[in-house]
Amino acid sequence: MDGLLIAPVSLFYSFGNPPALAYRTKDLKRAIATTRHRCLLYDERILLAATVADAKVAVDPWPGAIFTDHYDQDYKRIFRTEPDAQTNQWYILADAIGDLLQGRSDSWQGPVLDLFRGTDLDHRLNWLKNYCPDPNAWRKANPIAARVWELMIQTLPTEQQHAFRMSPPPVGTTVKDRAKSLVKDFMPPLVWKAIRQARRTTS
Repeated sequence: MDGLLIAPVSLFYSFGNPPALAYRTKDLKRAIATTRHRCLLYDERILLAATVADAKVAVDPWPGAIFTDHYDQDYKRIFRTEPDAQTNQWYILADAIGDLLQGRSDSWQGPVLDLFRGTDLDHRLNWLKNYCPDPNAWRKANPIAARVWELMIQTLPTEQQHAFRMSPPPVGTTVKDRAKSLVKDFMPPLVWKAIRQARRTTS
């Protein structure tokens, strides 16, 4: 499959870094620049997506490793000590994936739609319910990431599409907030990103 497809799927699920990746030192050195500060939970996804973006990959459903699930794993420690870390770091992941897809043709959208449709419905629902932020987070995310979410929703049965799209906005959301969201939907991703970066710098 086209390696670029790893990027949008990584917004939902992790492929895990296969051992073979460790031997692609030239590609890894190039891709390591795409990793993000303070994104321990998702940097592995960013690294893999960037490494294979311009390559072909073979994805086989076989166990690549066995690990012990224990209390002191980094991700569990982060979940215990930083309740908002998962969503906050997911936004960083969404920015990285958006940057990776930005400027490329939209030809990846059709194959991604086919990939989602070819994935068992139970798995897609599991990704959406258990591995991703709620719909309100997608609405605030990088516009390209939000487009990937919309492609995924299109593959669901009609009643489930409606359920995900109609998720209520967060408590306290005002008409002004909804208007800002609408403006962002029509704003080019690079302009939107520059505005958000400026806000972070001045805050």
